[in-house]
Amino acid sequence: MPKNEAEFEELLALYYAPVLKKVKIANIFHVSDKQFNNVKGLVQLYQGILLHHNIHIYLFQEGCQRLTIYVYKRLCESCSYPHEMGIFLGYPLADVKGFIKKETCLLYGYWKVYANPKRVQELFKLYDRSHDELLNGVYEGKRIECLI
Repeated sequence: MPKNEAEFEELLALYYAPVLKKVKIANIFHVSDKQFNNVKGLVQLYQGILLHHNIHIYLFQEGCQRLTIYVYKRLCESCSYPHEMGIFLGYPLADVKGFIKKETCLLYGYWKVYANPKRVQELFKLYDRSHDELLNGVYEGKRIECLI
């Protein structure tokens, strides 16, 4: 095994062991863009290897001299997009599961809501107020760091 691959496998074992052993759904980690010669190639290589075990690896972010690698087990293998990403984005677990199971949607907003619509509607109102406050402040010429 080439040295680059061996080092990448060490990183996978160190930071993604619970995901690889299927006791955790996902993990995310940053590496320096100088740590590996061809990180895109390594991610592609291991995407093929891990896919046989129902585990996906994704180069989530490039730039700022670091790379973000996301490794996850799919909740729904027949889905074309990793809907469990909603968990990572802070959507309630019941709503992510409802979306995957194609349940009846109770409310539309920042995401589709499948449970606790009254509670989530209040959260949507909070999101709306946050947007309004920041956008109005920016439009008035205030700097973002003064608004947060």
